[in-house]
Amino acid sequence: MRDQGSDPTGPSDDADNLALLARAIPELSDLRGQPPLDHWQALRCASPDRLPVAGPLVDAVAFRNRFGWLRGGARPPRNAPDPPPATGLYGLLALGARGFTSAPLLAEWLASLMCRDPWPLERDLALAVHASRFLARGLRRGKPE
Repeated sequence: MRDQGSDPTGPSDDADNLALLARAIPELSDLRGQPPLDHWQALRCASPDRLPVAGPLVDAVAFRNRFGWLRGGARPPRNAPDPPPATGLYGLLALGARGFTSAPLLAEWLASLMCRDPWPLERDLALAVHASRFLARGLRRGKPE
């Protein structure tokens, strides 16, 4: 149902869902052909790389100023400074279809960041989901600001 506008549900979706229900629970097959009482749909927020976005949200201008050396494809060294956070603003977003499994660990990581406690994540994993990764990739790829 991707990219079908604001209301992608329709009669063919109802028929497909009722047929699926009848196959899964044959006792309910008499529901086929009956109009639905209501429609409901859910959308999942996902990032372009399909990984969650977690961590402190950063000041984009300050990030580009501090990490300008990333332009041209440079990789950050292990001891790179932390990105400049926006004042006290954190996010746990774009969990997609895996939020039920990833949210608890990422929430624990956010809490440890906020409280300045040891991280429950390895640094590589934290960088993979960090909210500033798209800014860093844009700088490395030389994309305009």
